[in-house]
Amino acid sequence: MSPPLDLLPATLVSAVLLPPGSTLLLLGLALLLFRRRPAWARGCVVLAFGMLAVASLPILANGSMRLLQTAAPITPTALQQVDAIVVLGGGRRKAAPEADGQDVVSDTALARVLYAAQLAKASGKPLLLTGGAPDGGVAEAVLMQQVLQRQVGVTARWLETASRTTAENASLSASILHPLGKRRIALVTNAWHMQRAEVVFAHTGFVVTPAPMGYFSAKEGLIAWLPSAAMLANSAQLWREAIGQQAYRWHRYRTSLNTDITPHPPTSQPVSRP
Repeated sequence: MSPPLDLLPATLVSAVLLPPGSTLLLLGLALLLFRRRPAWARGCVVLAFGMLAVASLPILANGSMRLLQTAAPITPTALQQVDAIVVLGGGRRKAAPEADGQDVVSDTALARVLYAAQLAKASGKPLLLTGGAPDGGVAEAVLMQQVLQRQVGVTARWLETASRTTAENASLSASILHPLGKRRIALVTNAWHMQRAEVVFAHTGFVVTPAPMGYFSAKEGLIAWLPSAAMLANSAQLWREAIGQQAYRWHRYRTSLNTDITPHPPTSQPVSRP
């Protein structure tokens, strides 16, 4: 199913600007310019090659990882000071064959919700799961709840099932928690997504303690110089997040609420996880 019309522009922009779409676009331009503008065509080929190298070679992609993964893991002391743990949805897989054609959470959402369950068990703090169904079907929050109950015997106290974006995750979660006097939250999402998510939730009145997970780890040695399909996918995700940050800056500018998108200064070394 196609994304809703109001989300389609962002989807199209991502498809064009991110690899492999951007690489294919540049190569297509090179073919069109080959006869009349051979110098421009060569430039498009060189740029396409450079973008592909930066995205697929770990030694070159690690810099972008360090820029986004700036939040440190949550500490037990900090966890005890929050009122609730909020878990952001991370996508679904539609009609999964291994689930008899039912929708299931994506690998990203699965990792987030299992980590949140670990935090909840360690602290006794209640969980809020947030995530809707932008393209129809079962909401992400409902699917995450099913995973929690089936695999770890944990039940979230609140489900937010209407959101489609990080901004809606924040505003709709606020509509649930704020009337209950719960503003101090541990926010669970991937480390590369935390910068933007933390600022968005802070703008809705939450006092946010980041609880990042799913860090991309830096590669070392010879493997860092070898192109990798997995690294290409990771880079596309990181660049998509960078585009999302710029879009959010523009939105804040348009609403006369300029705010620094980076709540944590970049660290000199990436936080690595196995």
